[in-house]
Amino acid sequence: RVQVEGACIPLQISDLAILFVQTPAEIQDQPDDFTLCEFENATFTADVSGEGLVYQWEESRDGGSSWSALSDAGVYIGSATKTLTIFSVGRDMDGYQYRLQVSGICGAPVTSDEVLLTVNTSPEILTQPVTFTACEDEQAPFVVEAQGTSLVYQWQVNDGSGFSDILTTDVLYTGADTDSLSILNAQLPMAGWSYRVIVTGTCTPPAVSDPVLLLVNPNPPINLEPED
Repeated sequence: RVQVEGACIPLQISDLAILFVQTPAEIQDQPDDFTLCEFENATFTADVSGEGLVYQWEESRDGGSSWSALSDAGVYIGSATKTLTIFSVGRDMDGYQYRLQVSGICGAPVTSDEVLLTVNTSPEILTQPVTFTACEDEQAPFVVEAQGTSLVYQWQVNDGSGFSDILTTDVLYTGADTDSLSILNAQLPMAGWSYRVIVTGTCTPPAVSDPVLLLVNPNPPINLEPED
C-alpha cells in the first residue's frame, strides 16, 4: 500500500495490493517404467508443480526415435492429465515408450523422463509333443515348443494311475524340467504310458500340452536255441 501526506490533513492510505508470484512448470516426481501381463491395464503418472499447467502424453513405438501426441481414444485415457492409463494392453505394445510434456504460464515447457512399457505374455504352446514308438531298450524323446515370459516346464507321466510329476532325480528320464523329455531306456511295461507337459510362466494361466503315448516294440527274442 502507499501512504500519501501533504500540507493538509488527513493523510491518505491506498488500498492493499497483493503480489502473486507464479512458478514455472517443474516435474517433482518422474513417471516410472511399467511391467504387466498382457490384457492388464498400465498407468503412468507424474507429480508436477507450477501455474496454469497443460499436460500432453506422448508415445514412441521405435525406441525413442520419434514421438506422437496421444489423445483419449481407443485404449488411452488421461492423455491430457498427469496420469495416463492404457487399458487391456496387448503384446504388440511391448517396448513402447512414454513421456509427459508439461507447459505452464511461466517458463519453458518441460519434458519428463522417457519410461518403458514391458508386456509379459502367458505361456502358449506352439507345437504339441507327438506319440513316439521306440524299440525296447532305446531312447524315446518328447518335445514341445512354447512361447511366453520366463517359462518353466514340468513333464508328467500317467502309468495308469493318473498324471504325476516326473522328478529331475528320476533315473528313467532326463529333461523333466525342460522343453525336451527323454526316456533313457524304454521297456515293454512302459508301453501305453502317456506323457504331457505343464508350462507355467510370469503370467497365468499355465499351458497344458496334449497327452501323448509311448509305444514300445519288443526286440525279437530267441525262444529256442539251436543245438549241436
